[in-house]
Amino acid sequence: MVLMPRFDLERTLHLIAAEQITHLPTVPPVMNALCHAAEQGKFPREHRVKLSKCGAAPLAPELPRRYQKLTGIKVAQGYGMTEASPVTHLGFVENAYYRPDTIGKPVAQTECRILGPDGREVADGEPGELVMRGPQFMSGYWKNPAATADAIRDGWYWSGDVAVRDACGFYRIVDRSKELIKYKGFPIAPAEVEAVLLEHSAVRDCGVIGRKDDDAGEVPIAFIVAKDNVPTDGRLILELCGFVAERLTSYKQPREVRFVSSIPRNPSGKILRKDLRTQL
Repeated sequence: MVLMPRFDLERTLHLIAAEQITHLPTVPPVMNALCHAAEQGKFPREHRVKLSKCGAAPLAPELPRRYQKLTGIKVAQGYGMTEASPVTHLGFVENAYYRPDTIGKPVAQTECRILGPDGREVADGEPGELVMRGPQFMSGYWKNPAATADAIRDGWYWSGDVAVRDACGFYRIVDRSKELIKYKGFPIAPAEVEAVLLEHSAVRDCGVIGRKDDDAGEVPIAFIVAKDNVPTDGRLILELCGFVAERLTSYKQPREVRFVSSIPRNPSGKILRKDLRTQL
């Protein structure tokens, strides 16, 4: 096992080759950085990595496919939380079940439901809050009965995450329910917009948050880290907004684009949206 105190791209690339790493755990920003390195010819050609696991934050659907194409390494997503000790879902690498854009299926003895705002189960393909139960879940928060009562109801743990289940029983995380942007009553998942923006050739990293608006309630604002030598001008802003509008419902396109040097994240790769809000 090779440990690093913090992520360093050049050091990581060196260790993959020098230590002959076979399994490489990642988070989405790290996978994105490794893709950029591979595009520049820096990823080790003679590596022994058989599998990359990814978790901690929603993974843009196109990113694992791009990663595999560039490196030859398959990706298995996982999902869970501290309250579940911590795993509830795992992805597969077998060809028949390989769906790297999903978190896979529930682990043994874990039951899942996806509930709408009215508390009823939604149909396959429809988003709703992921609710689960199983032997790995906690009995409650330490000395915090109010938080326990909010999270665990009738034996089911309410995750606060918006998920979608397909007809084959594979799950995909859309976003945190508390982070949804409410545009004229319509929900916008920041992770969905971010996933599209990351597919643009000029974008190295991005983060999306909602800004209060008197007419719409909230509108999406995008913070963009552009790739090196890309002009960050009005032309690129129009191009990025149009890029999103062509691939998603038009109201999901950013109403404003701000170029920044980096996106604030915690050690596990999750975007610190509160820090982005302070920049508005």
